[in-house]
Amino acid sequence: SVPDLSVSYARSQATAIGFAGVADVQSVNASIGWPLWSRLRVRLRPGLFRSEMGNAHADAYAMALDVTRPIAHGVSIDFSASSNLQRGSLNPGTPNMPIDRHVLLIRLVVGASSLLW
Repeated sequence: SVPDLSVSYARSQATAIGFAGVADVQSVNASIGWPLWSRLRVRLRPGLFRSEMGNAHADAYAMALDVTRPIAHGVSIDFSASSNLQRGSLNPGTPNMPIDRHVLLIRLVVGASSLLW
């Protein structure tokens, strides 16, 4: 089977809690998924995000790896590991300290087989 690839760019505005006005947000995301063996699927999802408000800005970097395997008709198990790093702040008075976040997730996905693959 052939790997699937998608890339997206978005530009929008978002409210920022504790601030008057809105932040300008840009993001670039990619996703590449491919089958390994006959019943295992892997997906890699990197992303870059930039939020700006006036002269202040914050950048975030994200990377996720998902591994999915069907275990019964219409049921799959999904293992996901993600890591995110934010640098900068929308508040100019706040020290520029990086914020790291790491998540491991195991979940059961139930649905039509066409939705699982």
